[in-house]
Amino acid sequence: MPYSISWAEDQTLVHQVYIDEISRQDFEAMVCNSRRMLISVPHAADIIIEWQGRRHVMNDLSMFYGAIFAEKYVPPNQRFVFLVNMPAASRVIMQAMQRAAPRSAGSLYFVETVEQVHKLRTYLLDEKVKSV
Repeated sequence: MPYSISWAEDQTLVHQVYIDEISRQDFEAMVCNSRRMLISVPHAADIIIEWQGRRHVMNDLSMFYGAIFAEKYVPPNQRFVFLVNMPAASRVIMQAMQRAAPRSAGSLYFVETVEQVHKLRTYLLDEKVKSV
C-alpha cells in the first residue's frame, strides 16, 4: 500500500504518510478514511500529510482534482492541515487551489519536518486561544 494513516496525540491529529506515488483511488480512499476518523471524535482535529520516498506523489492535474474532491469531504471539526516535505512545484499548485477549494486547502501549512508541525501547531493553538 503506498500510504498509511493513523491517529496521533490522543485523537487530535491524523497522520497520513504517502510512501510512494499514489493513484487517484488511493487518494480518494485516504480522504474518506481521514473524514471517517475526524468525524468519529467530538473535538477539533488536525491532519499531517507527510511525503516520504519519491518526491513527486501526484501529477499536477491529479492534485487539482484531489483538492476539488477533498473539498466535498471536509468534516466540520477539521482545523489545520500540515503538509510535510511537499515538493516545491506541488506547493505552488496547492497555494493556487486555496481559492478554488477553500475548505480543503484554506488552512494549509507547509513545513519540512514532523517536528516543525508540532512547534507550529502549538503556536497556532496558542494564538487561537489568545484571540478568543
